[in-house]
Amino acid sequence: DRHRSLARALSRRHAWQALSGAGVLMAEDGDGEGAMIEQGRLISAWSAVQRTLVPAPATPEIQPPEVPPSMADA
Repeated sequence: DRHRSLARALSRRHAWQALSGAGVLMAEDGDGEGAMIEQGRLISAWSAVQRTLVPAPATPEIQPPEVPPSMADA
């Protein structure tokens, strides 16, 4: 239903905004594979076998889309 869809969309938006504002995050699983994320973008990853950082493909500077402060403004 539409209310549930809107709630999910708002939840995802909130999660992405939090990830984007978090700075640099590193995550690693129990097998030793991991990733480094900066402002919501993957910047490097590594495998358990290859413990060196593998840079993510270079991308042009991407500006985040403008997000209205409230649904009423959308």
